[in-house]
Amino acid sequence: MCIDQEPRSGAYNFRDEGASVREREFRAWLQGEGYQENTINTQMSKVRKLDRVFGDLDALHAKGGLDKLERELQSGDVPEELGNDGERRHLPTSLRYYRRFLEATESPGASQLGLTEPDILGAIGRCDAAGSVEAFIASQAGRGAPTKFWLLHNGRRYPSKAIVTDALEQKGSDAEPGGAQCKAVLEALHFVVIDWPALLELRKTFLARMAGFESFDQKVGAYWDTERAYKNGLIDRVRAMASSDQDDATVGEQIVSALSVGAQGL
Repeated sequence: MCIDQEPRSGAYNFRDEGASVREREFRAWLQGEGYQENTINTQMSKVRKLDRVFGDLDALHAKGGLDKLERELQSGDVPEELGNDGERRHLPTSLRYYRRFLEATESPGASQLGLTEPDILGAIGRCDAAGSVEAFIASQAGRGAPTKFWLLHNGRRYPSKAIVTDALEQKGSDAEPGGAQCKAVLEALHFVVIDWPALLELRKTFLARMAGFESFDQKVGAYWDTERAYKNGLIDRVRAMASSDQDDATVGEQIVSALSVGAQGL
């Protein structure tokens, strides 16, 4: 049994339908993530119930509707058929399990929410026109600065979720994709999205290992000695080979050899 919710009244209309969650794949994914069997069984049961009550979770995900559903579950204003108060409190967590599964198993280039590269570039342009990232985010009701995913474009950093949401609004879409889905959409359209906290952690590790580092242009210190000097030398060698008068086949063999034999870090 699943239900449709009227957007204004909050009433639920029940109808009989079969469950549509990908149970076998979801179970396999949970097992692959290392969860215990009791956790797997619990999450399977709760997600199955969510699918029966709210309809096709996969279809909701494709339309960017899981964020809205999660907010409804967190509000507690949900049918009693979903269990007692304690059981209902755990449903947002179960929904997040299933969303992670869907995002992990999406094929490259999967749901782009109807967006194209020009749509995203248009949103980037509107962000620039706003004068600052903060002003652009403030123009979207209820939106806050991202804590995880940022879009990189032409050397600048943009809030990935706000960019996708703006692009959707311009197309008249009311989809509300989550941060991970926005990342997937942008990457499917060949944009670069970074996990900012992870990048900061990598930066911290890099600086700890490269004592005295100040700039990628400096030619002294741990970075130059271990990571840069030999690469610059190799680049110069390959450039000299590529500009020689020898035939392409000979030059190609020389370059392959230079890049694969007898040097550091190859």
